[in-house]
Amino acid sequence: MTFISAWNQRDRAAMVALSTPDLTCRWSGFGAEPEIAHGLEDIVRKGNDYERRFGKGERYTLVESMGGQRHAAILFEPDATHPEGGHAARIAVYRLEGDRIAAIAVYGDRLD
Repeated sequence: MTFISAWNQRDRAAMVALSTPDLTCRWSGFGAEPEIAHGLEDIVRKGNDYERRFGKGERYTLVESMGGQRHAAILFEPDATHPEGGHAARIAVYRLEGDRIAAIAVYGDRLD
């Protein structure tokens, strides 16, 4: 949850502190092929592009979260400020190494 808050606030120092240096992110369900980003800078760049095209993260409401020693998952749904169309929900799964995030997999639920 702290990483999500840091993402929404664009707090890169906090994101660096919460993630491993070789952090990866994989987006699927947003197009024909999944897209993968390597390293925080690439994730921020590609993540900003996804938000531009599919809705900003802060316009999603956290519905449910669960966590364990090696993984955490969060289900998001659009809030009332989200534009019509696009995606109905997102699930983000975080692979943990100790107390840091090593990988993120974001799954989009297409409405179109």
